Amino acid sequence: MLLIGGVLATGGLVAGGAEAAPFLVTTSGVISSGSDPADLLGVGTDLTGDSYTLTVGYDDIGPSYFTNGSGTFAVDIGDALRGYATVTVDGSTLVTGLQKGTSATLVEDLYDLFASNNGTDAAGDFTGVSQNVQCAATCVPYADLQTSFSYVLQAADIGLDTYDFTNAAGTATISFTGTPASISFLVPEPASLALIVPGLLGLGMAVRRRT
Repeated sequence: MLLIGGVLATGGLVAGGAEAAPFLVTTSGVISSGSDPADLLGVGTDLTGDSYTLTVGYDDIGPSYFTNGSGTFAVDIGDALRGYATVTVDGSTLVTGLQKGTSATLVEDLYDLFASNNGTDAAGDFTGVSQNVQCAATCVPYADLQTSFSYVLQAADIGLDTYDFTNAAGTATISFTGTPASISFLVPEPASLALIVPGLLGLGMAVRRRT
């Protein structure tokens, strides 16, 4: 969170291009604490110690996007970015939409990536997610929030993910914090994206019908 404070105090940024390809932030690791009281995922009510993968899709970069133009820093804070969140815990997956988000936070430099978003889907289910990796050495090859990369965390690196889901009735929740072991930032080609999004949404509907 120190990174965010530094961003808000940083000046002298140059506006980047308003148009950007949709992108995905994916982290995988182990849940440090968490619960699924209604067992929506079907893996038990206590999620502590389970493996997870968290993928958050953002439809675009927003109008508040800025970069210093040198590939060392980029930020987008406060824009209502639509997208979706996919969480897989021990092989069981839930996909939720982020169609009615309020504001997202995206910060990237050569040592850090912080991404968060929240919102409701068409059914009124709420999902809030954040993914944060801070590296002891350079881990982002080009920081502009538009360039793909992947990285496996090392012993001196720090990572923290959070995931919260509440259904529209407020009767079923999933909540956990996790320690990521890897991160990827993917800017898909348009043709690939056309296949990825419907497939993930279809998988989410299948999981909902099963639970």
